Formats: sequence, structure tokens, C-alpha cells
Amino acid sequence: MKYTLLFLLFASAALSAQPATFNTRTGMLELPSLVVDDQASYTDVTLNLTDAKTGQFQLVDFKRGDGSENKVQQLTLTFGETIQFNENTTLTFTKLLTEDRCPSDVVCITAGKVTVLIELVESLADGNTRITGFSLTLQGLSLSEHVHKGTYFRLAQADPYPISTVETSEDAYVIVVEYSSVPFQQ
Repeated sequence: MKYTLLFLLFASAALSAQPATFNTRTGMLELPSLVVDDQASYTDVTLNLTDAKTGQFQLVDFKRGDGSENKVQQLTLTFGETIQFNENTTLTFTKLLTEDRCPSDVVCITAGKVTVLIELVESLADGNTRITGFSLTLQGLSLSEHVHKGTYFRLAQADPYPISTVETSEDAYVIVVEYSSVPFQQ
């Protein structure tokens, strides 16, 4: 089933959009164009419904009004793995800082959170390297965001999900980190 939406208001930003399509089966909202606070314009916007009670959406994909594209991209890291992020930068999942999410076989009052440490190593033009460490947290549907030189990072997933009867070692973890050239929550 699909519904057509005529306009939206999110948080403190005023958004106006051409008729949009929301697919209730997938939770995806597709907007042909979107104007934020009568200033920034975007086309081909795709949002994913992350919380039906509050109407919270997560940005998935869009093009800027000038035609340039931005796509939320993902990378998967196992514990201790280093990957080449771009020409001069590597990322490493170095530490599981906290894991206190509610186990899947237990009923809890709060969802808890998982926090990981990422090490970003840049090769500088002068031959030196710069090492930056930052943490990312996933707490229920709340995602912390870290920005480094115009790239926004957030933790989208951390596995395995806890089970009360299973002790999981740090090196068993695999995380999914999303990144974008604009903030995720606009």
C-alpha cells in the first residue's frame, strides 16, 4: 500500500516538498524535491522511517539542488580490521568500549547502548601521519555522529547482539559504519 504526502514539518526545520510517496511495506519515503527553511533544495530524496511513534526518519539518499549527489554509504569492519577509507586515510575498529544493550532473551526497561572506538589514520603531504580516535554509539534508535573533515560517521549496527547466556569476546564483533558528506539528521 502507498500513500501520497503533500508536505512535512520536522523538528525545527520547515520542510516543503512536492507530492511524495511513502511505501508502508518498506518504510521508505521518496520525495521528488525538498526545500529546507526556504534555502537549501534537494531532489530525489529517500528517507527511511525509523520510529513510527515519533515519525522519525533517517536520510538514505539525495541529490543537492545543484545536481551533485550524496549517498549514505556503509562499510563493515570486524574487530581489529583496518580498511583503506580513501586515498590517504585508513579506518580501524580498535575497541569495544561498552556493550550494555538489553539481551535479546531478556525484557529490559531500557534498550542500553553499544559504543565502539574507531581509529582514523591520515597520511599527510609532508610524509607524517595524523591519528584520530573517535567513538560511535548506538543506543536504541539514537545514533551518535562524528564529523571529520567534512565526512560524517555513525554506527548503524553492531553484531553479535547480546544474549544473556552467551559471553561474547570483543574480537567476535562486526560493525557497520555509515558515512556521508552531510549530517545525517537534517
